[in-house]
Amino acid sequence: MSSAVNTIAISALRRALGAAFVAPKALAAWYHRSTGRTNGIEQVLQGSLRHPGNTYAIFVIWPGEHISWSVLNALAALEATGVSVILASNAPLSEASRSTLLAKCHTLILRDNSGHDFGAYRDATLFCLETLDFERLLYLNDSVFYFSAGLKALFDRLAHTKAGACAAFESHEHHPHLQSFCFSVSGTLARHPGFQSFWSTYLPVNSRLWAIHQGELRLSRVIYSLTQDIEFLFTPKALRSHLTGLPLEDLRRLQNLLPRQLRAEPDPGQTGVDDLLTQVATRSPIHSGGFLFQKYLGSPLMKRDLVYRLLFTPEEVEQSLRDLGETEHLQEILDELRRRGTGEHLPLVKRLAIIAGER
Repeated sequence: MSSAVNTIAISALRRALGAAFVAPKALAAWYHRSTGRTNGIEQVLQGSLRHPGNTYAIFVIWPGEHISWSVLNALAALEATGVSVILASNAPLSEASRSTLLAKCHTLILRDNSGHDFGAYRDATLFCLETLDFERLLYLNDSVFYFSAGLKALFDRLAHTKAGACAAFESHEHHPHLQSFCFSVSGTLARHPGFQSFWSTYLPVNSRLWAIHQGELRLSRVIYSLTQDIEFLFTPKALRSHLTGLPLEDLRRLQNLLPRQLRAEPDPGQTGVDDLLTQVATRSPIHSGGFLFQKYLGSPLMKRDLVYRLLFTPEEVEQSLRDLGETEHLQEILDELRRRGTGEHLPLVKRLAIIAGER
């Protein structure tokens, strides 16, 4: 009983903290819109890389001083797939970075970062609907590392599927929803009034919680209501055939690829596989089972916040990537993970924001 009470109390505290953090940001966004500013676009530049066909990708980035190897990997794989890129930068670009990106995209949209990734998705979607004739539209952002192995194959599947919607992952946190860092929709779905209405009315609030609940979850509800033809590429179900029948010792070793909070001594036989897959399926799968999807299904994606959210230590990430043979950019990855650190040593207000889910 006390455990259930504690869970309810913690959930209530998180909701209260979340409301406290989100409300002023939402009010600021409403005021911003009331002044007549309808988007966050500062400049639209024409790029020089245009492919035949009508498949486009909206790719949202927050570049640092230089364009990262991960973003360059994604752009190279999109080029090899024949996908024209609508690149949206939420941060200022140096002249060198701007020149590099213009050579690798169809259009470069420079933004003021209002609404973060979902605000950029909104601006770029409306731009595509107003100016382009497309058959399929991919959505990507740089909240993940893009490894070169398997990346073109992933983009091929997103670009050439006949499904109404296709996503790398589906999450069952909160409610079932497609994870918005890597998905695609058909031109028919994109032009449906319900899909267009979502983007035209979406309020770009500078809030992670808002982007999750009013962005990712609400967008998924719209997509799920418009089509039953939805394909997910990396699923716990697809892992099952690779894990079923593994010796107990192998299942034990796989625990090292799970977040610390999910590691447990597996039971012998099928029960151990069922327990492991349940742990992966009931959370954000790229966080809970990302390394398993890399190992067995060839996923080329890794979330960049695994250490920040205390799921792994940098040393555990290093060992997992070495075990998977992904070492080309290992030092750069570790440098970034350590530079960002964890939320443990942040000031009190920022730690409360993490508890609320706002950071």
